[in-house]
Amino acid sequence: MFRHDGLAHPGWLLRYCNFVLTSNFILGPWIHVESTTQFLSPLTDGERLQTRAVVTGVSEKGGHKFVDLDILQLANAERPVARTAHRAIYQPRGT
Repeated sequence: MFRHDGLAHPGWLLRYCNFVLTSNFILGPWIHVESTTQFLSPLTDGERLQTRAVVTGVSEKGGHKFVDLDILQLANAERPVARTAHRAIYQPRGT
């Protein structure tokens, strides 16, 4: 389906959510905790993808420091493709 129809694989879209995190935080070792994605429309070959994010929370639990992101992905800077709630430990305890 992805190769034949020229659709972007959902894992590829999630990879860009991680790029937002690694591009905007000073990270040593980090842990992806959870992502909840709502797919809104397909992204096809030839379309440009924009990934925009807002930090919605920073917290600490059990010595780990967490960050929550609200991520919107757009095709050709206008059509919503996916919205993701992304959570990661950006600083594990003891680091």
